[in-house]
Amino acid sequence: MIDDSLIRRLYLEMGARVRQRRETLKKTQDELAGDVGISRSSIANIERGQQHAPVHVLLGLAEALDVDMAALLPTHAELVALVDASRDVPKLVNIAGESSQLPPDVVQFLGTLLTQHHEPARAPAARPPARRRGRASPRSPRGTGEE
Repeated sequence: MIDDSLIRRLYLEMGARVRQRRETLKKTQDELAGDVGISRSSIANIERGQQHAPVHVLLGLAEALDVDMAALLPTHAELVALVDASRDVPKLVNIAGESSQLPPDVVQFLGTLLTQHHEPARAPAARPPARRRGRASPRSPRGTGEE
């Protein structure tokens, strides 16, 4: 029987590969969804590893992303290595030399972060300053007689 953690890692890794390839091609989720014939939210869920893609969707993704379907799927050896690494996280998570009492979902999240294979983080895009609404100058506090 296949371990559930192996299946979960499969979805996460496949989603990361779909997202990476989509971003390389500079396609939006909407564009990819249109090419494949599924909703944008399905693409988002697949990329997050929250939804599995049936074979016909995998074929559509591979075609739309101009890759062989195998390029979207990790090998069994890669999955086993990722799962083994994530199982070691509880041993690695220590606070001041003592074993932490972190909830299992937090440990699992840390394991996911530590075992993900993706490009280095990019600096967030600069946002324009927020527009102020109302008066151009700040209001003086009420009740001080200055209005």
